[in-house]
Amino acid sequence: MGPPGANRPTGAGPIGRSSTVAPGPVIVVDIGNSTTSLALIGGDRLLASANHPTDAGNADRVYQDWARELMSDGGVDLADLGGMAVACVVSAIRGPLRRLASDLRLPLTEIRGDTSLIPVGYDEPAEMGADRIANALGASGRYGTPVIAVDLGTAITIEVVSAAGELVGGAIAPGVGISLGALLHRVPHLPAVALGGGGHEGPALGRSTVRSLRAGASWGAAGLVDGLVRRSQEAAGIRACPVVATGGDAAFVAACSGTITSVDHDLTLWGAYRGHWLATRTSPGPEG
Repeated sequence: MGPPGANRPTGAGPIGRSSTVAPGPVIVVDIGNSTTSLALIGGDRLLASANHPTDAGNADRVYQDWARELMSDGGVDLADLGGMAVACVVSAIRGPLRRLASDLRLPLTEIRGDTSLIPVGYDEPAEMGADRIANALGASGRYGTPVIAVDLGTAITIEVVSAAGELVGGAIAPGVGISLGALLHRVPHLPAVALGGGGHEGPALGRSTVRSLRAGASWGAAGLVDGLVRRSQEAAGIRACPVVATGGDAAFVAACSGTITSVDHDLTLWGAYRGHWLATRTSPGPEG
């Protein structure tokens, strides 16, 4: 199996070989269905970060408070900021984030499939989620191309970026927690199982119900990922490439995977940051 971290980011830095440091740190927000991750990135360094449960209620106040806490943690004043980048899959929060960028007077980059930040091979590029675009941007910028990004969160998603830098497609499957939750709902006498921890690496044959459930969750998800990765490589004509895992269950599954070569928990944030860098250098003026 490929040990997490075996394939490190390229020496090019987090946003690619031709990158230069953006003027001023950037607030980066990755809003998933379950978790919101925020980071303050500047000088190709992550200056501060935080994770919160995604909250669509009273979002205007909540996200403004989180942004100001992030600036405080990073020791950065509002006047020093260079912009804001957002990858959001929760439509109800997009408006509050736009208002936040406007209130802070920051140029805003929204990561979307229908922008020109990365060529997208989807029949309808706008259908592709912002997090998947950000993962492709982060993986290709940090690990080179071809590359495959695997996000192990609420859903399991696969993004394949060709040697030419095109996001040629991918796959979506239920996440580990969703799959296990559905099983426990249908078979309520089974015990609840915690999936946390730095990795599983236990035997595929459990000797108790709890260990059997954990083995099925970890080795089962790893088998799903490995199958999708290998079939994706075959479909895209890729013989070998880095396979980068991110998301809350990345370490848990990577410990049992034979294809994952690296775990990068901040991949989506770095991808959104790279998207902002690309957008502000191809747009004639601030985005918003």
